[in-house]
Amino acid sequence: NMILDDGGDATMLVIKGPLYDASGRVMGLFGVARDITELKAGEDDLRRAKAFADQLIECANVMVLGLDPAGRVRIFNAKAEEITGYSRQELLGQDWFATVIPRERDAPSAEAFAEAMATGRWPQQCENTLWNRAGEPRRIAWWNSLLVDPDGARISVSLGADVTEQRAAERELADYRQDL
Repeated sequence: NMILDDGGDATMLVIKGPLYDASGRVMGLFGVARDITELKAGEDDLRRAKAFADQLIECANVMVLGLDPAGRVRIFNAKAEEITGYSRQELLGQDWFATVIPRERDAPSAEAFAEAMATGRWPQQCENTLWNRAGEPRRIAWWNSLLVDPDGARISVSLGADVTEQRAAERELADYRQDL
């Protein structure tokens, strides 16, 4: 019998049960208690820290994308949903390079990702094009990091800003200057 007693100022884990003699008759009770107040407080702190980190990712005004070594989506925030037109539920666990940056359209991005995962060397900044749900190209400027998850696997975490309109304006300005 295990009981978690959260009364008063301490949280106690209590394990108790009957003691049997050789013939199987109950001859008494045993009990062990351990104060786990600090453990519970640590768990609560971890839960709050995780909730805060989740909020930061979710409310970021840039795409937050996390990919596992196989290129499957592990982190995908609201801004990423807005830019790509895909929901988190649709993309979590899916191959990013089969859906949003298809290998047949941009093989170098998929190859660069595979190399970065294999070597641990990742460009801090880069740009590439993704195709949203409607099939429209969107130019994304990325800031990348390689992290190691709690299981020891590398995970790519990238922050992306949609610079499609900015790049179009830069091209127009360059064309205008050339015409002058």
